[in-house]
Amino acid sequence: VWGCEGFVLKGLFRIIRPINSFMIGFAAIIGSIISLRAIPSFRIIILDFLVGFFICAMSMVFNDYADREIDKINAPNRPIPSGEISERIAIVYGLFLMFLGLFFSLLINIQCFIFALVTACIALLYDFYLKRTGFIGNLTVSYSSIVPFIFGGLAISGNIDILLSLFILMAFFSLIGREVTKGMVDIRGDRIKNIRTLALTIGLRRSAIVASFFYLLAVALSPIPIILGIVNIYYKVLIIFVDIGFILLSISLIKNPSPENARNVKNKVIYVMLLALIMYILSII
Repeated sequence: VWGCEGFVLKGLFRIIRPINSFMIGFAAIIGSIISLRAIPSFRIIILDFLVGFFICAMSMVFNDYADREIDKINAPNRPIPSGEISERIAIVYGLFLMFLGLFFSLLINIQCFIFALVTACIALLYDFYLKRTGFIGNLTVSYSSIVPFIFGGLAISGNIDILLSLFILMAFFSLIGREVTKGMVDIRGDRIKNIRTLALTIGLRRSAIVASFFYLLAVALSPIPIILGIVNIYYKVLIIFVDIGFILLSISLIKNPSPENARNVKNKVIYVMLLALIMYILSII
């Protein structure tokens, strides 16, 4: 009996992608830090993390449930196709995680609760439908990635200040660029799966131009915090390297829009975005 229970518990742990869920919880805390310009209270830190963790975990569970038939072929070792947990348990587990996330959001304020509820609904819509719609799916993934930062801001004051807003917009545009780039990388598999990415609908070269446009849109926003005088010397120095990174990667992608180079650009963009995150945290010290 214990062996069976341990098997199920392992599946329940694996299906929530604990590293992903942890990162989303941590990102919500970062959103609060940027908004407050200081370390928030211990209560806010805990609630930020719990809401981000559980809503992300819920999305991961329903993502696997929605993909259960495909995963029997493409990823048979995942918890549902491998038999670690049943489809019924997955549904109940996902709903329970969503309840926890919404419950903890309500303990912060009503704005956080409404935002968490809307985000949970969008996540479900993506898992079951938007994932296969191409560019709309790209926008949804990009939105989902900035959600914890927005939530962190709402947890502090119920609204989003100018510095956090600019950070969110820069992150959103760069994430759209990366999602379009990812579509260029996956063009062969997406053609088989009939996922209508930009790479399939307008071609690799035009997709490279679109991706670069969004990278450079993020760059165009970067001087605004300096002009407004709301950042320190750390931002003024590090933004140079962030902008150069996005510009060079955009040039590389346009010059060589092959799936192989797109993969290289996609991987390097993550490091540029990580530097941008560090820059924003340091900018409030």
